[in-house]
Amino acid sequence: MEKPPYKRIWYACPYCGKRLFIYDNTALVKGVYIKCKGCNKEIKVQIKVH
Repeated sequence: MEKPPYKRIWYACPYCGKRLFIYDNTALVKGVYIKCKGCNKEIKVQIKVH
């Protein structure tokens, strides 16, 4: 069984573009909310595996 390629990606705020956190290409995130320290808006994070 082959391992998926490992790649680290920055998740950026869709409003101001500030980098919030790093995730890899094997991440699956659903139903998580984070507050941006740049613009103080709440962002719903959804990361799907391709």
